[in-house]
Amino acid sequence: MQRQIYGRQKWETLDGILELLRDTHWHPVKEIAEEIWLPGEKLADILSFFSDFNLISYVDGKSRVKITPPGLNVLRLPSE
Repeated sequence: MQRQIYGRQKWETLDGILELLRDTHWHPVKEIAEEIWLPGEKLADILSFFSDFNLISYVDGKSRVKITPPGLNVLRLPSE
């Protein structure tokens, strides 16, 4: 049971990051870190993953991020 809860929390964190970016404006990475409460290294890994799959874009030396159209499509996918 603990494993299922932990797995769900991970997905909620990933969705939460994209939800913060839903407005399609540029957001400082620091703002996301404060909202999501993740260690900097973990957040950097997640943002890098999102960037690799073209879900977000970086500017200013990776200090700000913005959701991309494919990232918005992920948010529109049906949930359970």
